[in-house]
Amino acid sequence: GRKKGGGGAGLTERTVVQEDPGQVGTGGWDFYTISPDDATQHANGGRACLAKERWSMDVKGFVAAPYGPGVAAVVHSRRTFGSGAERYVYHFYEVSNDSPQTVMKFVGNQLTAKDPKHQENVNDPKFLRNFCRVQAKAQALAVNFNRRVQGKSAWQISFVECYIYTLTEWGVWEDGTGSVLVEPFLEGRFVKWNSNAGYVKPSQAPRQAGAGAARNDIGLFGIGEDEEEDDSDTDSLDSVAPFRMPEGNIEPDHAPQAFSHFTHSITDGKDLVCDLQGVWNETDGFMLTDPVIHHASGKGKNGRTDRGKEGIKKFFETHKCNPLCKRLGLNIFAESMRV
Repeated sequence: GRKKGGGGAGLTERTVVQEDPGQVGTGGWDFYTISPDDATQHANGGRACLAKERWSMDVKGFVAAPYGPGVAAVVHSRRTFGSGAERYVYHFYEVSNDSPQTVMKFVGNQLTAKDPKHQENVNDPKFLRNFCRVQAKAQALAVNFNRRVQGKSAWQISFVECYIYTLTEWGVWEDGTGSVLVEPFLEGRFVKWNSNAGYVKPSQAPRQAGAGAARNDIGLFGIGEDEEEDDSDTDSLDSVAPFRMPEGNIEPDHAPQAFSHFTHSITDGKDLVCDLQGVWNETDGFMLTDPVIHHASGKGKNGRTDRGKEGIKKFFETHKCNPLCKRLGLNIFAESMRV
């Protein structure tokens, strides 16, 4: 099939099978032993896990990341449970099993693997690594934002840490070795607060993570780029009392929009982080994934969804400064003049 919009225009979608709603791993699991000997790898159809890495802002590159305690392998569901403009989403776990068995001994929290949606990206080693780098950069900016805000935990912005697992399997990648991007599973009602094309979610109190649908019913990529979220359930959302400040009443929904504005200001107009999506609860604030960073160079430095100055302009065309923007001393006129 062909995708006509988002990040996959003109590309060939891979054929996948969707798992039954609420049934984790119904299609079975692919088992990858961590650094096995040749005999074990051969017996497992050539499957192996060779490395786990994360992006380091300190060294500006990927570094080795530790597995969980007692982990001997990783498992990847054969059926997808969600999709977005550029990737399919699967269940993923680290396990202590040393060989494929009927009962998997999961170690740590539930994870999600995000694999390329289009055949042209399957063998591109930079495709998934770019997402990981962008997400780490967004998190560094979020730490700065949270430090500046010094407010309630409900306003805090964070991006989940993602990892690149290097796997081998005959017949999947051209040279037998490829990558998957893996990050923690976000539990709760998945919401998109803004997009990479100017969409802004109408302000309302976010529903707390865990208060929505059962976690297996949540499609992590149910909202693609350029789509607006259906707010038909507005009246059912939990209300959160606003925090009264001299700048005006600050509500949790103000934080994502103020954060996007802040990223443009703190980088002197070079970057703007948007496409903010994820879950929220009053204790942890916003836990986000898959951001877009528009870079003013206009050269697609941060991937296909980086729309450069045009993307930055789209944000400021629809952005309305809220009390949290004012608390941070942000000036929409000054920012828009940079575009």
